[in-house]
Amino acid sequence: GDVDSYEADGSYVVHPPLGKWVIGAGMLLLGPENPWGWRISSAVLGAVAVLLLARIGRRLFRSTTAGLIAGLLLAIDGESLVHSRTSLLDPFVMVFALAAFGALLIDRDRFRERLALASARLHTSGEAPPRLGISAGVRPWRLVAGLLLGMACSVKWSGLYFVAVFG
Repeated sequence: GDVDSYEADGSYVVHPPLGKWVIGAGMLLLGPENPWGWRISSAVLGAVAVLLLARIGRRLFRSTTAGLIAGLLLAIDGESLVHSRTSLLDPFVMVFALAAFGALLIDRDRFRERLALASARLHTSGEAPPRLGISAGVRPWRLVAGLLLGMACSVKWSGLYFVAVFG
């Protein structure tokens, strides 16, 4: 189409800029006149969402089959396909929220491992458990989840709902 209508300043900006910057990166890479330019970023993130969901399903259900089924169902879901092809902001929120959920899942598993090791150490040594409980220590995956949730909010304000639920 005609790209002479682009202006230097935005008008009627209702969403935060991150999603538009990601779309703009695709346009910068392939050019504004190329129809793939504004679609490539959402198409790539749509494919990443399938891989994320398969890995999350595998970790959550402890079953490779369940993870693959989850990824397959997202890959053939009509709404997911349409959103990944039309470059709306919603797929970006979905990918960042899904990645944040995956980070919290990794944090949960790592904390359970740490808790099991501490419990076994207390059991074999015969010590009394600490009065305040076992320290969780540094939890970097929670920081990653917070960053990803912030990115979801930086795409659309509806990312705040994920912050509320995951919090």
